[in-house]
Parts: sequence; structure tokens; C-alpha cells
Amino acid sequence: MSKNPPFDVAVPFLDEDAGAAGAGAALQIVYRPLTGLRASTRNARRHAERQLVKLAASIKRYGFLVPVLIDSKGEIIAGEARVEAARRAGLAEVPTICVDRLTDAQIREFRIAENKLHDLSSFDQKALAIEIGEILMIDADGFEAMGFDTAEIDVLLESVVIDGAEEIDPADEVPEPPVIPVSQLGDLWRLGKHRLLCGSSLEDEAWRILMNGQVATMGFTDSPYNVKIDKHVCGLGKVQHDEFVMASGEMSAAEFTDFLAGFMRPMADHLCK
Repeated sequence: MSKNPPFDVAVPFLDEDAGAAGAGAALQIVYRPLTGLRASTRNARRHAERQLVKLAASIKRYGFLVPVLIDSKGEIIAGEARVEAARRAGLAEVPTICVDRLTDAQIREFRIAENKLHDLSSFDQKALAIEIGEILMIDADGFEAMGFDTAEIDVLLESVVIDGAEEIDPADEVPEPPVIPVSQLGDLWRLGKHRLLCGSSLEDEAWRILMNGQVATMGFTDSPYNVKIDKHVCGLGKVQHDEFVMASGEMSAAEFTDFLAGFMRPMADHLCK
């Protein structure tokens, strides 16, 4: 049983400057089955799997709120990604608007314009950080449906100066490294009952030295996300981050999976079964 209204909704669309094609016309919102909609073979926009997954999550959380634009034959003018995401979200029908007052050339122009014009805008990073920070205080479960990755949210909230703050927490200050580092590769530090090894978590021998025959109940990691920091997730605040030594956007999906497995497997060997 569909939860959508079983009737058409007329939405006045008055634009005196639009000329004969748009003046006084009313847009009709009609719920149509997904099986009756088809993608355009002329659409030059490509949608990554990552985007479709996030769109589906957004639709599941908020519903399908933006009607799909189609022509009189059911070919999609704008909204192909939303239609595919709706299928993945389990919807059977979506709201549509049939645009029948434009010429074929105008429809092709609009399809490009609708995609391109979005690219001309950008986020105000400070305003975005404030807005997301306040949203997360109200509902911490909604960030994925907004389209952001956890890494992007973390860096955004950490690096953008909020509410005019000018001072950096002294704990965030990174001291200049000494010419000759105190800790060398292979050094094992004893910190009371804790042990800290300067080494690579990708090497089995490093884990053997660190654990010294003991097993841990749980392991906590803060591995890189294979996301380039510079000009990607780095904010505009005073705290700026260097690129990770490894997994900083240079790896393919398969290489990154191998990288993660490379330290998780030896770590798991030293955890309670």
C-alpha cells in the first residue's frame, strides 16, 4: 500500500519574465511508479556508487522530497540519481513533474544547466561547521544522511574557528621536532604498566615486541581514511594538518583494503579470542 497521496497536486508557477513557455503555467506533481521512468541516454552526468549510497540513506531518513522532472514520454530530465537511490531505498513510486512546455533543445539545455549550476556554489566552511555542530548536538545519528563522511565531519569541526575563537588550545599545539629525534625506530617505552613501541603496525615483529606474549581484551585504532587532506577535508581554521605518510588518497580501493588488513590481522593475533 502506497503512503503517497492518490491525487495530483497543482502548484502555481507564475513567472512574468519567463515568456510564453512559462508564464502562468501550473506544475502538476504526480506520483508515478519507478517502472514508468527511464534514464536519458544523453545525460552526461555520472553518479558514483558512493553518492548513490548516500542518497539512498537520505531518502530513507527524510523521504523523497524533491520531485523528478520528466518529459511527456517518462524520460528523466533531472533526478536520475534520486530515482536510482529510490529503487535502492525500496520505494515503488516517486513524485514527478512532467515538463511539456519546453522544446527538445530546451530540455537538453536545462538538463546540462541543472547539473552544472550546482557546481558554481560552495560551502561557507565556518557557517557549515556551526550548523553541523548544532545539528549533532540535537541528533547525532543524522550526519551520514547529510552526505558527509565521518572523516570530513571530524576535520571540519576541529579545524574551523567557531564563534570568533582566536586562541588555539595549547594541547593542539604541535612542537617542532628536534633535529635528532629522541625516539628511534624500534624503541620500546615503558610507561608504568603500559608499553609504547616506535614502529610500524604493518609488521608482525612490531606486534610481537609490543605485546611480549600478552593478549589484549580490545584494540582501538585511528587509521587513515585514504582521503587527501590538502584541499579536500582540511578546514580554514588555524589548526592545519599534514598529509598522512600512508593512505592519504594515493591508494586504490583494493590497495586500501589490503593496507587495513595489513595491520588488523597481526593485531587480531594478539587479542582475546
